[in-house]
Amino acid sequence: MEIMIKISVIAALIAWPCSGQMVAENRTRIVASHNEIRSKVKPTAADMWQMNYNESLEEEAQNLVNCYDAAENHLNRSVNIATETEVVWAAARNVGCANKTCESPNGNYIAMLCIYDEG
Repeated sequence: MEIMIKISVIAALIAWPCSGQMVAENRTRIVASHNEIRSKVKPTAADMWQMNYNESLEEEAQNLVNCYDAAENHLNRSVNIATETEVVWAAARNVGCANKTCESPNGNYIAMLCIYDEG
């Protein structure tokens, strides 16, 4: 099974609390948001799977996001969407996400990382 690791910040779609821990409510929102976006893909994909949440992928994402250095983000945006293709990747069946509160001169923000796989 090949794991697709991509940064996908979907904070623009979901109001995230400022914490470094993923809770059940956030997991539910992540899956619902992904499935809503996937249902609106045009043209429609005949082989698009419903997304499921995977806590093992979340653990991998948390290990990676903990290494994130805010100084490496040189983009001056309130929301940085590095890629959105994995959200609508038809073969993706599972997602696990992690977040980290980061400090910057302009105030705190949430860095989020989602990992996808084909299940």
